[in-house]
Amino acid sequence: MPLSLWRTSVGVLCALVVSACMTRPGQSELTTCTYPDSVRTPAPAFICGQPLPGYPLTRLRSSPPSEATAEARIESGFQSVHQQLVLEWNQAWYSALPAQQRDRAQALVYDWLSEELRVVRTRTSPAGTIWILVGLNRTAEQARGVLDNRLRSAGITPPQPSTEQELP
Repeated sequence: MPLSLWRTSVGVLCALVVSACMTRPGQSELTTCTYPDSVRTPAPAFICGQPLPGYPLTRLRSSPPSEATAEARIESGFQSVHQQLVLEWNQAWYSALPAQQRDRAQALVYDWLSEELRVVRTRTSPAGTIWILVGLNRTAEQARGVLDNRLRSAGITPPQPSTEQELP
């Protein structure tokens, strides 16, 4: 008798588990984000542009499969963002400075970003592409404030932000 009671209990438990699984939405219904190179595979939200708490400024890069090590591919993605921000910010914010001061500003922006910019997430898609999210824990406006203060400390008066100019 105890054996048949045990079998009945196990059978009821299995039926409950199976019915619970059948009535719950599947994981594929919970996400709308997929890897661009593997469209049937769910991807982390950052791949589809979801903001990442603590990093108001982010840039996403990808590195296709190659013979290079993962570390080298990630570093290349990081350097790409670093260089892009240095160029964008110097052009947008400090291009009105005299040449010597502009060079000094570029060096300050480069050094500051080298200290502050981070690789905050990486994922590899099933196709082998490495997705690299590089971020800064400040907005572009906050970054400009810090950089302007560093320029002032170096004896350079930064140009006033234009009200029409949009920050990158």
